[in-house]
Amino acid sequence: MADITKKRILVALDGSRASIDMVAYLANVLPAGGSELVLFTITTATPESFWDMEGEPNKDLRDLWVKHRKKFAEETKRMLFVEEARKIFADAGFDENDITIKIQERNKGIARDIIQESSKGYDALVIGRVGINPITRVVIGSVANKLVENIADMPVCIAGKNLKSRKILVALDASDNAMRCVKFAGQMFGKTDAEFLLFHV
Repeated sequence: MADITKKRILVALDGSRASIDMVAYLANVLPAGGSELVLFTITTATPESFWDMEGEPNKDLRDLWVKHRKKFAEETKRMLFVEEARKIFADAGFDENDITIKIQERNKGIARDIIQESSKGYDALVIGRVGINPITRVVIGSVANKLVENIADMPVCIAGKNLKSRKILVALDASDNAMRCVKFAGQMFGKTDAEFLLFHV
């Protein structure tokens, strides 16, 4: 019988070093045994960053992508970065049965596909602040922005690069959502040695 106290967390990965840094941070702060993790990544023939640019995608970058597409497809098929993420959690003490890898072809768009997946019974979504496409080195930040703007029925956590910090800043106002944020933080990290700062202006 499944442990009903465990939180089911969707961890969105984009194959960048930043996303692996985010995984290392989560493995450091989340209590092993308290979460069920789904490592989710989307494969795509054209990087989302091209369509985030103003106007038409840059032709030189698009041509470069086409040139390296076969090689990248082979690397994507192996999904080494997803396996690396799984290993980071396993080495941190997470049970193998609590770690699921889910790989999906791009359907409606990176952000929209993550939003659709997040509606399937998760307690939280965790994403990296910024990703770098491994071939084009184009910064991908708008996906995170779209997720924050469009997901309203579950917590969205954005992790940065400070892998050693165990301090959590909870920004508050007088809204009901702020209280939900406090409750979520307590449920997720209450059994760890994380330090909380409740900040209200």
